[in-house]
Amino acid sequence: MDYGDGTAEGAPVNGTSVWLSHAYVQDGTYTVTVAVTDDAGAVGPNSGSVVVNNVTPTVDAGPDATVFESGTFESAGSFTDPGTADSWSATVN
Repeated sequence: MDYGDGTAEGAPVNGTSVWLSHAYVQDGTYTVTVAVTDDAGAVGPNSGSVVVNNVTPTVDAGPDATVFESGTFESAGSFTDPGTADSWSATVN
């Protein structure tokens, strides 16, 4: 079995069913290919597409604060994004 993202592995067979389970780390469209081989060595391949949607980043803007007029506000925030090949920019408003 080939999940289309460089990951290939065997899959458990139960009767005439095959169980597929894979976590994709990046959004995109992937071609999943499954090949079943019988005891006589005959191979039956098939493939299908999987569309993986982008996951919205999670943002922590930092703690609430009170600032007096003409004062300076300073804070630090962070974010997480499971899409490892994404690039990011931030806007403060």
